[in-house]
This record gives sequence, structure tokens and C-alpha cells, in this order.
Amino acid sequence: MNSSNDPSYRYEKKYMLQGVSYEAVSSIITSHPAFFKKQHNSRNINNIYFDTFNRQFVNENLDGLSVRTKPSMRWYGPKFGKVVSPKLELKHKKNTLGTKSIYPLEKGCFKLERNFNPNDLAQFILLQDIPNTVQYFLKMLTPVLLNNYSRDYYVSNDNKFRITVDYAINYNSLEVLQSDLLSSSVTPLNYIVIEVKYDEINCDIADNITSFIPFTITKSSKYVTGSFLTNYWGY
Repeated sequence: MNSSNDPSYRYEKKYMLQGVSYEAVSSIITSHPAFFKKQHNSRNINNIYFDTFNRQFVNENLDGLSVRTKPSMRWYGPKFGKVVSPKLELKHKKNTLGTKSIYPLEKGCFKLERNFNPNDLAQFILLQDIPNTVQYFLKMLTPVLLNNYSRDYYVSNDNKFRITVDYAINYNSLEVLQSDLLSSSVTPLNYIVIEVKYDEINCDIADNITSFIPFTITKSSKYVTGSFLTNYWGY
């Protein structure tokens, strides 16, 4: 089994913006005195989030639980069709710090069809060579939300800080069988998420970065946002 279990925690400061253009955000980042530059090409990112039927992980986030884990399956590229190089991600949160455990899902083949069936994904997960404890954890969960977005990556001149910009964000509920995921997509207008990411060791100089970003740091979770936008619990 190939896996990446990063023991190092890092900070992620988030800004959830509405009514601000992508061009304005890009200009602020590229004119930053830390000389941020594009790290590599933009990516199209897809995530399927898992949760209990009563949305335990949504509630843990809303309640501000200091230590929590959020599981998802991530892949890059097209949203529909054969999923290429998917990975299971367990995002671990400890107060304001976070890290990930990542497990490549290398066995078998999973295709995300417009008429999604959760049983197909469950069978694909069962094939994987991942720890028994993780398999058991996933068996208690169900896929509840799909999201997709574009991401740009920036890095500071000293390589100590990264900024990601997520845009064209859309969501699909997976809680009920959908006859057509494409037609049920929810896309918030003018919705951009900025994340500033840095290692714990650089905490003392982080203000030098965030003080030049003219937005308010927010508690932002795409998973929680998407859950409510797709009518979770009837909201």
C-alpha cells in the first residue's frame, strides 16, 4: 500500500468572498510585497465527501469541535467519466492547525456517471488496499456531497507561504439517487475562496502576509457551505 501520512500540521487561513471578481483577487496576490507567483498550472478539482446519515462532520464543524476528521475522495481533471488517480483524503483538524492522511485508490476503476449510484462507489472503496481501521470507518459513512472547482496556486518568493484561489465552485447532493447530476448542480454566484497556507514554524511572520490581504479571515468550509446550498436538512 502506498500512502502519505503527513505528520506535520500547518495553518490554513481562509477568506470566503462574494461579489469580488477573480481579476481583482489575482491582482491583489500578484502585487503582494512577498512577491507571490504562480506555482503551476490551474487544476480542476473534484471531491466526494463522506458523512453519517445525520451529518456528524457538518455538526462537528458548526459546533467548533477542536479535534475532528473529515473524509473525502479527491481527483483532478474531468468531473464525469473515468476517475483518474483518485485518492482518499482524511483531513485532520486540531484547533487552527490541519494535516492530511492520503491513500491512493489504485485498484479497480470507478466512473462517475450522471446517474450516480452510491453502491458503485462503495464497491470501489472495498477493493482498495487501505488500513482496516480506515475501511471500517468508511463503512459507517455514505457519500453525501460532490463538489468541483478550479484552483490557482501561488507561492511566495521565499517559498514559506502558499496561496490557493478556488473559483467556479459548484455542488451536487448525493444523498438521494439523482437521475441527472448535471442538471442538479448548484453554483453560487461570484463565490471565491482564498486560502493562505504555511507551516507552524512560520506562524510568527504570518501577519506580514495576511496584513496585505484586504479581506476578513472567515471560518469557511466548502463541505458545510455545499451541504446547506444543496438543501441539507431542508434549509
